[in-house]
Amino acid sequence: MSLTTDELSEKAPVTPGRTVKTIWPTIALWSLGAGMARLWNRALSAHRFLTIAVGAALAVPAAVLYLWRVRPWACTYYRLAENGAAVLRGLPARAAQFVPWQEVTRIEVRLLPGQERSGAGDIVFFRGDDEALRFSAVPFAPAVAEQARRIWNAQRAFHEILARRAS
Repeated sequence: MSLTTDELSEKAPVTPGRTVKTIWPTIALWSLGAGMARLWNRALSAHRFLTIAVGAALAVPAAVLYLWRVRPWACTYYRLAENGAAVLRGLPARAAQFVPWQEVTRIEVRLLPGQERSGAGDIVFFRGDDEALRFSAVPFAPAVAEQARRIWNAQRAFHEILARRAS
């Protein structure tokens, strides 16, 4: 089961294990950012002048969203750790959700509208057939998901070795 913020404060450390990778979401995390990405994707397939005009029009709102994304008191970012995956909020980090690797059964990448050309996507961690945790708008999502799978597989192999030694 994935833990909520209240449960984490009682049951788990703020940083779940040693950090392997910290991931900051793209501006597509918010609906305005995803809408800007869809508009940009349409402009790329149009005439060169339209692409330049749309790019100039989107530059300032994209910069504002980017800076909004990294506000210290409310930023959202993701952490792959030795013992699980976590959604963290704020600086200093407060874990909003955490799922240990032992509970993960599969990891998938899902592309949402507006994320196709950017290489961004959502990484979904499953417990059985249920979604346990979602990293939204992750840049280079296939590469990050592959790294998460490697950590997950290493943890499973490690626990199998420990189980064999115990028996």
